[in-house]
Amino acid sequence: MGLQQEGNFWIASQGLKIFIKPVFEKVKREGVNELVEMFLPQRVTISDYGTSLFITNRQKDAGVVLAAIKTKNALHLMNVISFYDLAQLLSLKENSRMSLDDITVLLQPLATLDISRIISVLINIASQ
Repeated sequence: MGLQQEGNFWIASQGLKIFIKPVFEKVKREGVNELVEMFLPQRVTISDYGTSLFITNRQKDAGVVLAAIKTKNALHLMNVISFYDLAQLLSLKENSRMSLDDITVLLQPLATLDISRIISVLINIASQ
C-alpha cells in the first residue's frame, strides 16, 4: 500500500489519481482564478477517479485558492492544502495516528470538507 508517482500524478492504492500543482509564489486573487481555470480541462482528462491538488506555501494562500475553486464551481474536482497542513498530515502518519489511505481520503475534493479544520481536530485528538 502506498503512493506511486507517475509524472505529475500520485496514484493511491485505491486507484485515486492526484494531479499535484505546487503554488510556490505568493497567491494573488486576480491570478488564482486563471490558475484554477487553466487546470479545469486537465482535471477532466484525468478520469472519474482523479483530482487536482494545489499545494501552497502559506495557509492564507490556500484560502485564496479555495475561494477561486468555489468561484469556478469546482469543489468536486479540485482541492488545496498548505505545506504546513501537509506536514501535519505527515506527522500524524509517522506517529501512526493515520494511515496513508486516511490521508488520501482527506485530499479528495469534497465540497463540505475543509482540510485545515479537519487537521486541527485530528491534531487535538492525537495530542490527548
